[in-house]
Amino acid sequence: MYVDGKEIGKELKALRARSGLSGEDVAEKVGVHINSLYKYERDASKLNLDVFEKLLRVYNVDEVMFFRTVREFSNQNILQK
Repeated sequence: MYVDGKEIGKELKALRARSGLSGEDVAEKVGVHINSLYKYERDASKLNLDVFEKLLRVYNVDEVMFFRTVREFSNQNILQK
């Protein structure tokens, strides 16, 4: 199965919203510039695996659950087309 980077970015943005943390807070915790965080969320920049793992730790989500959610979201989008 192919996972679109935009779906990953959308889920990262959704996780941030659900966490109640600001972009600035997340960027500081992860050690990236705020603009980089927003680019990851828009799939405008490649996401480094180390940064991805830090983001998941900040959001308290493991990789398996993250990709299950992304896959479900992708499948819903496919069915709507």
